[in-house]
Amino acid sequence: MFSEDEGPSQEEIELSEKYSWEYVARRGDFYVYRSMDASARELDTDPQVQALALNSVKKRRLQTLILSLCCLIVYPLILMRGGAVYTAVTFGPLLTAALLLFAALLIAETVRSLIYLRKAQTALSCCGQIPAADRRKYAPKQTAWWILRVVVILLLICAALRLELIARLGSDRIPLEEYTGDLPFATIKDMAGEGWSNYEYISSEELNWVEERHGVLAPRIIVRKEYAAVKMPGGRRISGGLCVEYYKMKSPWLAGILAGELHREDRLKPFYEAMDAPDIPADRIAAYINDHRSPTVVMQKGNIVVRAYFQNASDTVDVRFQDWTAALFDSLKQ
Repeated sequence: MFSEDEGPSQEEIELSEKYSWEYVARRGDFYVYRSMDASARELDTDPQVQALALNSVKKRRLQTLILSLCCLIVYPLILMRGGAVYTAVTFGPLLTAALLLFAALLIAETVRSLIYLRKAQTALSCCGQIPAADRRKYAPKQTAWWILRVVVILLLICAALRLELIARLGSDRIPLEEYTGDLPFATIKDMAGEGWSNYEYISSEELNWVEERHGVLAPRIIVRKEYAAVKMPGGRRISGGLCVEYYKMKSPWLAGILAGELHREDRLKPFYEAMDAPDIPADRIAAYINDHRSPTVVMQKGNIVVRAYFQNASDTVDVRFQDWTAALFDSLKQ
């Protein structure tokens, strides 16, 4: 990958020309020569020498395989911090599938070349020559291989363009006042109870939005940020910011994995402080102070996963962590 070798040295080219061989180009790990003289002496005709020469080619192919495994598998896992399910849910099944297929394709291609080189080396050592390939059998396989590569690359390009388009158009975010969907979890209004009044935003309307997506692993995903104030029936005022990530997964098993990955993502951030989990009958729950210095909860209820935090800005009502997390948990529905 990082080789600066673009061809043989000038001395090698001049020596070959003395024997009527002209250097053409480099193809992969090999140098291609041609000759118009039918009586020209063959270059490197000794099978043992050719077999030994393939050792360096195999070594370079093995290095490529190791580098591919690191760049396409190990590094992405480190980058996503082990959150494979969360990454698939976030980026969507199209891009995730395209990336996986692309990685598998590159690795398979390197493995295939290693197998071929091993067979060629064995044939040279045993028989003195590499068996000629049957063009009728080889050509369809090679054509199918190239078609697969083109399809995977096009799939990857389409998925990347789709993400770029979403990013340029401001994603799928909808201002809260324009959202008409049915929310499957509690909001700040619900914290105030029945008979609330005087609901208003306490920050820019651009910070009050909701985003809803759908996918294969997660049929429904809602991310909602609300910075608002509301008056309770008794006249006291609740104000703060409630940020909720809601994931309806295909199965409780996937939900459990996602809950662990969401918690791990925050735990690896610069600031993290564990808290006692609230007394809630969740299948899985974790409580902590997040990177925004806000009490946060990650909880699983069947195939539903929620990560939420509330920034209390009220000077009259202190919304307890136990209270708002319990209200949020009780409100969760399909």
